[in-house]
Amino acid sequence: MPNQSDADNLLKAVSELRFMGAEEGLETDPAVYGFEAPRFTFTVTLAPEEAGGAPVTLGPLTVGAVVPNIDQQRFARTATRSGVFRINQSFVEAVSASVLGIRPSEGAVPAASPAG
Repeated sequence: MPNQSDADNLLKAVSELRFMGAEEGLETDPAVYGFEAPRFTFTVTLAPEEAGGAPVTLGPLTVGAVVPNIDQQRFARTATRSGVFRINQSFVEAVSASVLGIRPSEGAVPAASPAG
C-alpha cells in the first residue's frame, strides 16, 4: 500500500462512523440531501469471523454533497436501512483526506472515491 497511514486513517474514520440522527418527513427530491451528486459512495467488506465463513458486506453507504445552510452535517443513506441519516462533517473530511493518499493498483477499485 502506497500510504499505510492514510489507509489506517480511512479505516479509523469508517469504523467510528455513527449516525447523528434520522430525518423526519423525508423529501422526495434527492438533491435536498445532496444525493443528486453525492460526495462518495462506498462499501465495507468484513472478513469472516470463522474459518470457512462468508464475508459480510456493509453498504453501500452514500454520503451526499454539501447542502445550503448546513455546513457541519451531511446526509447519508444505505441500501440496508430505509431513511436518510445525518452524519458529522468531520467524517467526510477524514475520509476525503485519507483517500487522497491511497492510490489503487491497476484495475482495483478504491474503498471510497470522492465524487466532488
